[in-house]
Amino acid sequence: AVPLIRAERPLVGTGLESRAVSDSGHSVIAKESGYVAYVSAKKIIPLLFFKFA
Repeated sequence: AVPLIRAERPLVGTGLESRAVSDSGHSVIAKESGYVAYVSAKKIIPLLFFKFA
């Protein structure tokens, strides 16, 4: 594979992309839905839609 300067979407997807990401061990998955409010090299701050007590 050749790295691209500008990333492009593939013309044909396999449907296994999400599995490849989760199996790689290099992803962060939140327990709740929301947005990412801040990201740095040391910290990720999510803005959650719902907070359950």
